[in-house]
Amino acid sequence: MTTLTPSIEEEALTMRIDGMTCGHCAQGVRKAIERVPSVTHAEVNHSIGIAKVYGVDEGSRFALNEAVKRAGFKPIVEENAEGSAARLAARAKREMRLLLWSLAWSLPVMIIHMGGMMHSAWGMWTVFVCATVLQPTSAITFYIGAIKSLRTRRTDMNVLVSMGILSGYCYAVLATFLPDQFGHAS
Repeated sequence: MTTLTPSIEEEALTMRIDGMTCGHCAQGVRKAIERVPSVTHAEVNHSIGIAKVYGVDEGSRFALNEAVKRAGFKPIVEENAEGSAARLAARAKREMRLLLWSLAWSLPVMIIHMGGMMHSAWGMWTVFVCATVLQPTSAITFYIGAIKSLRTRRTDMNVLVSMGILSGYCYAVLATFLPDQFGHAS
């Protein structure tokens, strides 16, 4: 029987890593970790934010953290449950604030569109201002993820979503202010 693990039992270092959102992120982290000289192999799970690293000596822990940072992610240093809970609570609070911000700027757009007021000058300008404020702020997590991904010469879902958001916004702006050029029907 063949196994993928080494025949000699190696001790694994477990690292917590923040910012991974998909399997592609985990693959990028794994490749970065495996480039550290003493590492024999690594297993990375994006859903729980953990990497198990094999073949780590004491001198390579700093190099591991730096490799994870260069890959665009954040190694978590705290070892206790309180630090982990505080980090998760801060993230939940930040995401709730972003949701409420997005909702506050989206409601006027929805009311103007559903109320049939879009074709008035004030309606167009109000929707334009709301969309211009919403576009970079609501999608900030995607933009940050895309920039990190492109910095490491990888593309992932953040890049795809960011391209969709930007192209949709640009098209909407052009169609709003140049409706004759886009065959916009009322």
